[in-house]
Amino acid sequence: MGRLGEGGLNQQPWSQLQPWLAHDAAFLLADVLRARATCGHGSADAAGWVTAKLQMPQSQLDPPPLLTGNDLLAAGVPAGRAVGLSLASLRALQLDGRITTRDAAIEWVKTQKSE
Repeated sequence: MGRLGEGGLNQQPWSQLQPWLAHDAAFLLADVLRARATCGHGSADAAGWVTAKLQMPQSQLDPPPLLTGNDLLAAGVPAGRAVGLSLASLRALQLDGRITTRDAAIEWVKTQKSE
């Protein structure tokens, strides 16, 4: 996962931030950001933003994936790397609100197979 920069957290795609915020130790991220701000190396706003996001219900912070690897295999995605790549792409699309239902996810998979 890439570096989590402090500047403009609210401007970043949710799919980039969510893995950090859904992690079991995410509460430490807010502490680190707050400590950096105290030392003049960051923004207290970033720590506040992270803290607020961590208050989200689990169902919003880390919703279950729309499809599984088995779903992709059943839809004709070849076993191996393609499954992992498709799952990662689908998860990003889901988290960013571009695909919101299981049916839409299956349709996306079908369009990817035809390309």
